[in-house]
Amino acid sequence: MVQVLLSNNLYLGQEIMGHSEICVRRDHILSGFTWMALSSPSCTHIDGVKKLKGLRYRNMSSQIVGKFSQNNQDISQEFQLPSAYESAMEALSTLITQKKRNGTSAISGPNQKLDRMLRYIKILGLEEKIADLKIIHVAGTKGKGSTCAFSEAILRECGFRTGLFTSPHLIDVRERYRLDGMDICQGNFLQYFWDCWNQLKANISEDLPMPPLFQFLTVLAFKIFVSEKVDVAIIEVGLGGKLDSTNVIKEPVVCGITSLGMDHMETLGDTLGQIASHKAGILKIPLKVVAPLTLEKLNGTRLSLSGDHQLSNAALAVSLCKSWLRSTGNWKRLFEDVGI
Repeated sequence: MVQVLLSNNLYLGQEIMGHSEICVRRDHILSGFTWMALSSPSCTHIDGVKKLKGLRYRNMSSQIVGKFSQNNQDISQEFQLPSAYESAMEALSTLITQKKRNGTSAISGPNQKLDRMLRYIKILGLEEKIADLKIIHVAGTKGKGSTCAFSEAILRECGFRTGLFTSPHLIDVRERYRLDGMDICQGNFLQYFWDCWNQLKANISEDLPMPPLFQFLTVLAFKIFVSEKVDVAIIEVGLGGKLDSTNVIKEPVVCGITSLGMDHMETLGDTLGQIASHKAGILKIPLKVVAPLTLEKLNGTRLSLSGDHQLSNAALAVSLCKSWLRSTGNWKRLFEDVGI
């Protein structure tokens, strides 16, 4: 299995564990390839786990907890009040779009979807601010979440403030938004959530309804990372690439594509070539290849995620981070005394 690195003026011929030259191998199937492309406050919260109709979990807001401590006699009465977080989850659930009988979304048209994304971003005043984010954008069939996680961990270890947007979440929607390796806290999430919600709600029309769920969550990710002033934003593609809501990113620092396979064929096509075309839609420049890490290169070091396939995901993450460091001018600052 090989990985492909995309770079505008940078040829990364060294891996993190050595200095071997990147080799290119052509396989007769695309599922063995992963690609990469390069272009030019913490807070405290308290979570509850009460079951709630329509939601898997309920999180008690800090405001309600505060009231409990002030007047224990009112605990049972206060517990019946909806929390601010519960209200946000109920609002979010209204954005789940219904499918038509032919399987298409009620809000159809790929060009229309991306056009609306740009309009939502403009309403929130994020257009120029997103352009200033130093983004790593990752697509693929298998391993894109792991690659994003590896990349975030590497750059956080280098001392950068990181933002990570992935999907789906398992229990709490805040899992999709990680700042410095931690899920965004409830208080900050609510602040950014209602800011986005209220501004969009005030500007909806027949021509521009509220965004579907994933589009809203993507817009919210940009809002969070811009507001939190992250040094690097690592963005995982939701579905495909070319027509994905995250592909409003015009100038990422570097892009990566993990291994390809037959996924979402009803949307992306029923051949690997068609699927690859969709995934490659996030790429902005030519391709380069990155070979997987080997056990010899790791020299006894264990990856935080298990499985032989993680050697490819980790290798892609290493090259993504090296490209990001060099393109942003941080490589020399960090490693000039090390001689790497």
